Amino acid sequence: MTNIVDEGTQALLDHRMDLDTEAIMKARVAKKTRKGYDGNNIQFMLWLFDSPDKKYHPLLQESLLLDMVEAHKKDLVTLTKKGQPSKTRTCTRNVCTAALAAIIEGDKATVPVLLENLTFSVISRYLSTFTKKVKNTDATIRLTTSAYDGARSALAHLFKESGVDQDVNESTKHLWKNFTAYKKGVRRIGVTEKMAIGVSTSEGKLPLPFAAYKFLAQILFESAKPEHIAAHTFLVLEWNLISRADMVVTALIDSIRCHNDAILFEIGRTKTDQEGTRNIDHPWHLYANCEFPQNVRSLQWLII
Repeated sequence: MTNIVDEGTQALLDHRMDLDTEAIMKARVAKKTRKGYDGNNIQFMLWLFDSPDKKYHPLLQESLLLDMVEAHKKDLVTLTKKGQPSKTRTCTRNVCTAALAAIIEGDKATVPVLLENLTFSVISRYLSTFTKKVKNTDATIRLTTSAYDGARSALAHLFKESGVDQDVNESTKHLWKNFTAYKKGVRRIGVTEKMAIGVSTSEGKLPLPFAAYKFLAQILFESAKPEHIAAHTFLVLEWNLISRADMVVTALIDSIRCHNDAILFEIGRTKTDQEGTRNIDHPWHLYANCEFPQNVRSLQWLII
């Protein structure tokens, strides 16, 4: 009887350790990044599912395909609050999300897409849908290169999660070799398309002018609304640290201290330092900006 209990206990401990190992392996990719990968791969899976004459259905895992068919039927009869047909495809997306979460590395039965059968022609046809209409015109242009980079990274992540080598066969070797060349070509064509219709070729958001920053900081500081206290602190910290919003959100009061004429910030994990080790021995320093002493009052202890 004692041996049976011990065996059962050991089996439970082994199971817990296996779950812990699984969590550690998944932690190699940040949650936000993984969510982005999943979003791109779900979009690809939906494109395969929506292919005319079910052309690309054989590329989807059989059980997943059956679940997507049933989920699609539910989506067709789903209505919005206004009684209009819903276009969110929530049921089908949920099925794809669950399939991606259930992947077991090396177990082909759990891989939602038959990666070994993918070809460059399939991927290039999918990427050809990465277009958008230009507002107030009839023109259609390609998405920015970041969209193609995202699709490539997401597919590479799917290969990695599934335990499938990118050069598993000649087809996949050809796929990845030409993917890089495709991105270079689409970048040039995208710029040409934008120039032809007079659209800016620059990517990303425009920087916030310093004058606009001072104006916003002054408004938030003088506001009587309680929520603007936190908003003011957030704005000042993000501007002065030249940081991402995530880094400011996770900042703790214990990570802030004063040293001589500077305010010191102990920076933990960042996007380019997921282990949080790069800035351990040298905290970020903030100093007063002597060129704008009139702003000391409005920004209090967090001086510009």
